[in-house]
Amino acid sequence: MRQIKKIAITNEKGGVGKTMTAVNLSACLAQRGYRVLLIDADPQGYATLNYDVAVSPSLLEVLRGQVACMEAVQTTRFGVDVLPSDRTLGVIEEDLIRQKMNGAPYLNTLEKALEDLPDYDFIIIDCPPQGGRLMDIVHYYADAIIMPMFAEDYGIHALTLKAEAIADIRRTINPDLQILGGLITMDERRGLRSVFREVLLGQDLLPMFSTTIRRNVALIRAVNAREPICVFDKRSNGNMDYQALADEFLRKVGA
Repeated sequence: MRQIKKIAITNEKGGVGKTMTAVNLSACLAQRGYRVLLIDADPQGYATLNYDVAVSPSLLEVLRGQVACMEAVQTTRFGVDVLPSDRTLGVIEEDLIRQKMNGAPYLNTLEKALEDLPDYDFIIIDCPPQGGRLMDIVHYYADAIIMPMFAEDYGIHALTLKAEAIADIRRTINPDLQILGGLITMDERRGLRSVFREVLLGQDLLPMFSTTIRRNVALIRAVNAREPICVFDKRSNGNMDYQALADEFLRKVGA
């Protein structure tokens, strides 16, 4: 089994905590002394906004070969390096489609663009909610994925779709891609969501993190403050949950 260091945070459904997880997991890992790069591969650019870094030069220029990758990477006061993006990243889809239609190799576009990166311990990729060629090059580059989701009926349905999608990705794009697990976010231990939570954690279709991220207002306030939760409010449930996720993540990757 190859070393797991490049992790895509992905789910086709938006608003399930992908960026929150990418931002806070990367910060928790950096806080423990790991060298971490967060790649914002979502044209919405929310991870870039969360870390409050400049958006130019960006991932788009790196993918197009207009700037070297380390010219775009920015350091932050939280110990995480960030490769930023904004809405202009959306045009890369046309570039990749054109390459594919012309018979040119495109799956290794991200890998080639980042070949001069220094030796980070972990590279966390915040992914767009939709698929397309951009997700193809992320799946080709990544070693594993984490799938944030809500404990609801759609989450169970999405898990089934993701299992089918992973099988297809392994067959056509990256045979070594692993799934570290589904991650329940906005967790509630009562009501109908509690029932769906137990169903998700008990199923054997895809692995799940035993750690869940509880609904916590401090996580929202941290976004508004442009700080990861481990800096914004160390005593909050949000920080305790993401620290527990970092612990479980490190166990899963054997670090």
